[in-house]
Amino acid sequence: MLIHRAQTVFFASVASVAQIVPPDFVIRETELMSVLSFIANTQWHSQTTLNDDIVDPVDLSFDQIYDPASEAKAKAIYTKDYEIFGFGDYAA
Repeated sequence: MLIHRAQTVFFASVASVAQIVPPDFVIRETELMSVLSFIANTQWHSQTTLNDDIVDPVDLSFDQIYDPASEAKAKAIYTKDYEIFGFGDYAA
């Protein structure tokens, strides 16, 4: 029951945001590794294979993964999202 409720909330959230701007991708968890590998290979022109050795982000604090250079890269990649949703720089 809890999983069904979470799925319902998730899809309602996606539907609400899609009224403003449609998502570029909606990726199922079961397809995540293959889709992310495909995206990486189309962007970086190398044979990238993602595997289960990736650290679970739940085990990391934001300070361990954040730095201004990463934020600049994210802003360059997601310019459309920063403009549409009014995202600004991270402030501690």
